[in-house]
Amino acid sequence: MINKALCKKMFEEIKDAHYIVIVIHSNPNVDSLASALSLSNCFFENKIKHKVFTSMKKLPRRLNFLSKFDKISFSLPQYYDLIIDIDCPSVDIGEKLIDTRVKRLSIGDLSKVSASTLLYDFYKSNDLVISKEMAECLYIAVYDYTLAFKSKTTDQHTFSLISELLNSKMNVSEVMNNLNNRESLATFKAKSKIMDTLDLFGEGRIATVHLEDSCIQETGVLITDCDDIIDTVLSIGIVNVVAYFRIIDNKVKVSLQSKGNLDVSLITSSYEGRGNINFSEFSITSSDLHESKEKVIKTILNYI
Repeated sequence: MINKALCKKMFEEIKDAHYIVIVIHSNPNVDSLASALSLSNCFFENKIKHKVFTSMKKLPRRLNFLSKFDKISFSLPQYYDLIIDIDCPSVDIGEKLIDTRVKRLSIGDLSKVSASTLLYDFYKSNDLVISKEMAECLYIAVYDYTLAFKSKTTDQHTFSLISELLNSKMNVSEVMNNLNNRESLATFKAKSKIMDTLDLFGEGRIATVHLEDSCIQETGVLITDCDDIIDTVLSIGIVNVVAYFRIIDNKVKVSLQSKGNLDVSLITSSYEGRGNINFSEFSITSSDLHESKEKVIKTILNYI
């Protein structure tokens, strides 16, 4: 649990600020994005002026049902006197974009604890009422971070948190239907093509899939709409770890997900990425999917 005194100090700094920018990672995962939206709803309900900013132009459409999703901005306001980083204390979003003289607070560090857990502790430490809208965002964030409660990061605190969120009168069934049962035809077709790229290594323990530019052009899918394909691949019984590759901003982005005690954060550390025991991400400065795939497979084989 986050230090209660630190939470109170953070809230005082937030209340003293005139205008706040909540910054999300340039390639946000669901945990960081949904956590940022939960904080945005909290600020809105407490009349704290702010804006949620990300430099990524294509956000995952499966989250567009969350409150304040449509308020996310791709440009910074002219004036702000406090920056709050969500899960991205070292993210490079361009020095020309962020005024380095402005005070910054950080919530979350994927390698240690989720932003959603820290936010929950922040709310409780400051006696902030968790509204239905805040709870829905936080629930989705926790659900994603724990890989639908299958990850080793799932513990007693996780379910205490979830139990508290249910007191907000949120409709879990409705939230989960919105998250999982609104897939577009383009996404469905793209996932079929991604599965055609499936390769197995290490006697079937390692699986790889990738999203090619030609697939995006043929189907019209957004590059962020197929990220959950990694769950499908990991459901194959023999597979212990999955690597999912796609090109974003002229770099190969790699997501790793594992079962049980296989710690993919150790693999990610070789590439200065971020992650926890069962899920991690990093980027390779290359636009060659197949070359990057060979490099990552060699690294994984050294760990299993």
